[in-house]
Amino acid sequence: MAGSHPTIDEQLDGIARLIDRTVERLDTDPSADRLSAAAGTLRRIAGSWHAMAGYLSWDTEATLAVLEAHADVLPDGLTDRARRLAAEPADDPLDGRAAQDDNLAARDLLAEAVRSLPDDARAARTAFTSHLRERIARDPVGRPRT
Repeated sequence: MAGSHPTIDEQLDGIARLIDRTVERLDTDPSADRLSAAAGTLRRIAGSWHAMAGYLSWDTEATLAVLEAHADVLPDGLTDRARRLAAEPADDPLDGRAAQDDNLAARDLLAEAVRSLPDDARAARTAFTSHLRERIARDPVGRPRT
């Protein structure tokens, strides 16, 4: 079955190619480096946009789970907000904006948790660091295109 063209990937790659052609003509213009970086960003997005929904879902759930696992060393208000977010996920799992909003809320809670950790909360600090490393490793935008 033939698909619709251009696909999202093809459109993003096409924009990146147009930017690359512009960069070639700019030669020594200081804007060339910024445009080249923008083209690279478009290529990373083209190679990863399809995996973002699953990644955001995983990251939100994992972030809230690590917060819950260390609720005993976190302020009650923070723990309550994390539990409310976990109990009220987005209504539509296909709503990318809602998934992103939930993920940003979970990440904000994690950042607040890190700032509020007592000095002797070594286990929580280790778990949070491990989670952050895992999220970086899984982030589809940061992985090379296959």
